Parts: sequence; C-alpha cells; structure tokens
Amino acid sequence: MKLKKTIISIFSVLTLSLTSFSVSAENMTILNDEEIKGVISAIEKENALIAQGVEYSIVTDPDVEDVDINAFLSINGYDIEKAYKTYTIEELIITKYKETSDFKTLVTEDLRFKIPAEGKLAIITNRENEGYKVIGKVHSDDMPDYKSITEEIFKNINEEIITVINAESFLYNMNIIYVETKENEYAAPFFDELLSDSYGDRLVNGTIYSVAEFMDRMDQIYDEENFAKQAYDENGEPLCGGVPLKAYAPYVPSFSENVAAQSKNISVKDGSDTFKFIVVGVGVGISVIFLATFIILTKKKKPEK
Repeated sequence: MKLKKTIISIFSVLTLSLTSFSVSAENMTILNDEEIKGVISAIEKENALIAQGVEYSIVTDPDVEDVDINAFLSINGYDIEKAYKTYTIEELIITKYKETSDFKTLVTEDLRFKIPAEGKLAIITNRENEGYKVIGKVHSDDMPDYKSITEEIFKNINEEIITVINAESFLYNMNIIYVETKENEYAAPFFDELLSDSYGDRLVNGTIYSVAEFMDRMDQIYDEENFAKQAYDENGEPLCGGVPLKAYAPYVPSFSENVAAQSKNISVKDGSDTFKFIVVGVGVGISVIFLATFIILTKKKKPEK
C-alpha cells in the first residue's frame, strides 16, 4: 500500500559573506582545472547519496503517471563545458554605489559554481571544512548559456578587456555581467523576461550599459529607500522578498553625455532566445533561499530480494 507524505524541499539557505575583494586581469566566470575536478566530485557524491536513498515518485495529479524522484533529483547529462562561476553581489547596490562609485566593491567573495544538466541547473560551493558540495538544484529545461553570452559580450566591446565577473543579485532577481576594460566599465543585466513589462524602456535584458548608466537606470527602477525601512520585522529578522519597483516613468538620463556615449552602439541581441531564462533565487538580509517546493510523494517499497 502506498503511503502519501508531503515534504518541503528547500534547496539552499545560505549565509553570505559580504567581504568585497579586488580583482586582476582575468575572466572570473571560467572554472580552472582544480575547480572542474571539485564540482564533478561533488556531483558524483550527490548522485551516490540519492541512489542509496528510498525510492520515491512524485504525485502531482491522480491522473498523471508517477515520476521517478531519483531521476528528478539526480544530476545527469551535465555539461561541464557550459559550467560557469557567479559571485553574490551586495545588498542595496544602488545606495552603496552612490557612496563609493566603485562597482567592484559591491561584489562579494561568495562564490558558486553553476553546472547545466538535463532539466536542471546544479549549484555547487566550495567552503572551508565542507569542500565542494551540491547546495541546490534549479529545475528548468530553459537554462542560460553564460559561456556563449559572455563570448558575445566580448565581441560587442571593442576595447582591451581586463576583468569579467558574473555577479548574481537575489534582491533584484538578476545576473549582471560586469566587464572592466582599460578605458571603461560595463554592466549587462540578465533577468526573468516577466520583469521586462515593469521595466519598460528603463532597463533592457541583455543590453550592455556603462556601469554609470546601468546604476542610473537601476536607481530609476528600484525603491531602495522604502525597502530599507520595511525589510526587517519587529524582531530584526529579514523578511522574504525583493526590492520594490518605483512607479513607472520613462527613463531620463541623469549623467553626463560622456558617460552616455560609452554605452552607445554597444548592444547584445535584445530579447533573443540566447538570453531567455528563469531566475528563481529570491533573498533578503543575509539569507538566500533558492527554490522552496512543496512535493507530494508516494513511497514505494523496494521488491524483496
């Protein structure tokens, strides 16, 4: 007889390190040989643990055939060639950028390895006393190929590139490809296309902006001041949610013509299939919660040998 049970699968609740760091001339989105070995080892350990567990199948509808939970949770068909690294970005980046005018200081040391696989994205960390460990799985058949995205950005910036970083912002539900050149700094945002209607002309998915213009556009979209007042409850605990949007108004540049010229004619293919993806990370305070999913499971007894 099948036994139905409900579990809450919280893929990751992480404490972020908010220590900023300096960078040198390098592509910080690429895994080195040691990191590749580490993430492969973490995936193999994760799959072994799943294989040793009790067999489950997901029941989402009485009329729908059960799905093998082992296959659902296992990381199969992963593509190490498309693996990339992301660094968590500070909270309230607009306010802090106004104080420092230095985008790199907004990037923290909190590093994650993202490995595209069949139907999911594996998220791996390498922390002291833990080593390489799978901390989350985002389930989707439409994942971004940030290797190709970064290469296309390079083609669109005709300057000597010093540094490139994939910065991940949970409060704003977006990835930001930061590029530092000898002459300028650029930021290309990538976000859930559902946000595009709210952003309007204020921010266009996959477009390369000068950092100054990008932060100016962010300032005209997000209400950090109001969020800072409401982000914590009466006990000082962080509330879930992102920074609220300001009422829509057409974007009006508030910086010099020289800064505007840096972004002119430097644009990735806006709205192309390359840049369609789902952002599921939402966080507040120093906690990040990657997908919380309620799943009804049916426990299956293994046949007796």
